Amino acid sequence: MEGGTVIRPLFYEYPKDNHTHSLDHQFLWGRSMLIAPVLHEDANSVEVYLPKDDWYSLYDFKYGEACESGIREYPAPLTSLIPVFVRGGSILPRQAANTTTSASRKNAFELLIAPATSGEKKDKAEGVLYWDDGESVVESFAVHNYYHWTFEYHMNDKEAQLTITTKRQAKDLVVPTLDIIEILHYEHFADLNSFKLSDKKVDANAGTSHYDEKKKILYISVPNFINISTGGTINLSWNHSKSKTKEPEHKEPGTKKEEPKKDKDKKGEQLRVRVMEENLWKKRIDIYNP
Repeated sequence: MEGGTVIRPLFYEYPKDNHTHSLDHQFLWGRSMLIAPVLHEDANSVEVYLPKDDWYSLYDFKYGEACESGIREYPAPLTSLIPVFVRGGSILPRQAANTTTSASRKNAFELLIAPATSGEKKDKAEGVLYWDDGESVVESFAVHNYYHWTFEYHMNDKEAQLTITTKRQAKDLVVPTLDIIEILHYEHFADLNSFKLSDKKVDANAGTSHYDEKKKILYISVPNFINISTGGTINLSWNHSKSKTKEPEHKEPGTKKEEPKKDKDKKGEQLRVRVMEENLWKKRIDIYNP
């Protein structure tokens, strides 16, 4: 554990970057989220400086896509959320927003994984989560009742793995399950039938898990997926490949081959898929802007 501020200027994390020393219109939330609010009337864009690092967009504009470092103009119309970015190499625990903090605490946990794209930490990410009753005043961490978890993610050409380690376990605290894992810059096709939780096979197809090939985002969603309050170490692993694998066609003996659907039906199906993906995408970014 280390001291510091939750909201901090960029030079806290990038002291050797002279350009960060005079920045007063954007800030960091922790060490991994960069926020650039709209400060001028009638403005529909914001000039943002991203220090030399890996960054991903976390708002309407190109959500989940990598952003170049340096000074760039980012759109911020009234119909959009403000520019928010996540630092590569980070894992952010989150929960969907609700009308009150008490209600929000009951929502399932989610993990946003933003791997580094270069350097020694390429294809890796890490994060941490502290969890107490949300009300008690911390007088001494030695006796305070709280959970402490660390999250580590890494991948190679054949598989990926997420390790959840309990560093401290609390007593009589209700902990939501981890139901959603969203991985950015995921350039492989995951085998949803290969998921193993601590070496036991699990069904990643039980929810709305899917892969967005265009945005390179893997979205794993399974109700009551992982109970992280059990203590010890939990490993979630799965296989993937660079190319899409075709599912073998299963056909019952004596059944007729289905006729291809008409183009009109295909267009309708594509429309329904787009609407579903749009709603999921919008729900994700609303977490940061309740």
